[in-house]
Amino acid sequence: MTPLLWTRPHAAAPRAYRIVTPAVLLLLLAWASRLSANCLVRWRGLDHEDWRYAGYRRLRAGYWPVSFLGFHLVPTVLVFLGCVPLWPALGAAGRAPGILDHLGLVLTILAIGIEGTADFQLQRFLARKGSGRRVIDEGLWRLVRHPNYLGEVLFWWGLWVFGLAADPSWWWTVAGPAAITLMFVFISVPMMDRHLLAGRPAYAKRLRAVPALLPWPRPRG
Repeated sequence: MTPLLWTRPHAAAPRAYRIVTPAVLLLLLAWASRLSANCLVRWRGLDHEDWRYAGYRRLRAGYWPVSFLGFHLVPTVLVFLGCVPLWPALGAAGRAPGILDHLGLVLTILAIGIEGTADFQLQRFLARKGSGRRVIDEGLWRLVRHPNYLGEVLFWWGLWVFGLAADPSWWWTVAGPAAITLMFVFISVPMMDRHLLAGRPAYAKRLRAVPALLPWPRPRG
């Protein structure tokens, strides 16, 4: 989709348009580069299988429908919905950057920064001896249980804000970031919490004391 957007009347567009479009594209590149780098750093070879896939193999014949729908098709659809706001964001000419463009810029930069920082802190923690059954409780991970998920959610909302800034009539594309947020809140976070609790008994205390995504005070007890 991005190459098609780039071929829209870019050369004849005003300077403001030529600023917004490269900025959005560079942010997309930064996000994708961070994601790819994190996957490569954590890659253990072709014999390694992610715990999510391995855990659902107990379904035997039911594994393949779950794998296709839950691990591949649905996430692909959600990412597509999250990318729809890029059409107006990258293609709307004849306007100057406004407040919403700056808000989108702040959200996406903040999101990438949170994800990159969380990745670095987690890798540093895992590299220490004896971290196998311990629970990370430092840096961003001290504030929320899943700062990497928080960054991911913020990124998709940032893209939507860019699209809204370009053309408010595309407000309905809020379905993309909203669906992605719901996926993390109701699927990804509970699944990861159950996985960590099964392998790290100390995680039970973290579940009670640390919020999942938003760093606000939480009653203890």
